[in-house]
Amino acid sequence: MRAAINVSTISGLLLSLVAASSSAIELIENQRDSGRFYGRFTADYINNDDISELTDSLSRIGIKFTRKLDNQWLAYAGAEWGLDIIDTDGSLALSGDSLRAADDQDESIWQRLGYVGLSHPKWGKFSVGKQWSTYYDVTKFTDVMNTFSGRASGTFNFGTDGGVSGTGRAEQVLQWRNQFNKFEVSAQIQATDDVINVEDNDLDIAGEGELDTSIGASVIYNINPLAKIGLAINFADYKFTDNNGENITIDDKIWALGGYYGQFDLGLYAALVYSQSQAHEIDNLGHLIDAKGLEAYLRYTFTNRYSIYLGYNHLQEDDQEYGEQLGQDYELKYTVLGVAYQWAEDFKLYSEYKFESSSLAFAASATQAVAQPDNTLSLGLSFEF
Repeated sequence: MRAAINVSTISGLLLSLVAASSSAIELIENQRDSGRFYGRFTADYINNDDISELTDSLSRIGIKFTRKLDNQWLAYAGAEWGLDIIDTDGSLALSGDSLRAADDQDESIWQRLGYVGLSHPKWGKFSVGKQWSTYYDVTKFTDVMNTFSGRASGTFNFGTDGGVSGTGRAEQVLQWRNQFNKFEVSAQIQATDDVINVEDNDLDIAGEGELDTSIGASVIYNINPLAKIGLAINFADYKFTDNNGENITIDDKIWALGGYYGQFDLGLYAALVYSQSQAHEIDNLGHLIDAKGLEAYLRYTFTNRYSIYLGYNHLQEDDQEYGEQLGQDYELKYTVLGVAYQWAEDFKLYSEYKFESSSLAFAASATQAVAQPDNTLSLGLSFEF
């Protein structure tokens, strides 16, 4: 398991780095080494029938370093920490990217990424650590909204950052990436001792399951400078003990097909990601489900730096026995209308309105279904450096 982060140590390190750099961005730059300090600070006002509050969804700080080695090899490393500049309990997760690892739910500073690797023009990149997964190479095409994003592709599953299964910010993975002409390829293998908490009515299990192994891969074809299409897969095994004391292995499988066209920051940008999964998602009550998901995004950015966009996330349980046993369906479904203004290169204002059509599960002992999610308005700002 990951060691707890010492907040005072991290803060002291970052302050010393900033003090050592006149720009607080470029830490070192010479013929052999380069390094930079970066970050993003966000604040959102969220309003619906039940909530009216300020929250922080995507703030983070990080460092990256590279060093030139012999024979065209390059060593690189990086680390990134999420920050709660407004909240302290992490209870309000609006986008998939704002979700955390299970152990970090109550932390004000938590690890998002941490990796070290080698790269070569011919042999590609080799890296180890907590890093963006090969599966995310495809699903990131639609994970681009400012507040309500990334909830239907299977990237951020089990109510976490997707680190355990290896589809989001994957933990303890070895990755390889390379490019051959117009094809980008990647592969990863994961070894972690983390656990998940789920229920499965078919297998009569409830409680913690331990990850055994996980592998993933992706291939992306660059159609032209404005368009890509890609396929990603990920497989994981979990060990459970059922209510009779028997050991059970659950196969977690998911694949995603996606593509995009256009430039994100000028003119038209359109993206689509479709996914299918087995034992990879959970409903709002923690039941393990098979599912299919669709994320779509359409955006137009004008020359005056204003953007208008439309987003759609739809995750549907895909198991007939689920409805028969629980007497209900589960469906995460919403549409987002958004506008943004890029005031400066590193500062933007935005607003999104989420139109909800979800159908959530409810406990068998409940006399009626829980209240369905409300339509929600967000107003936010983001500063990056």
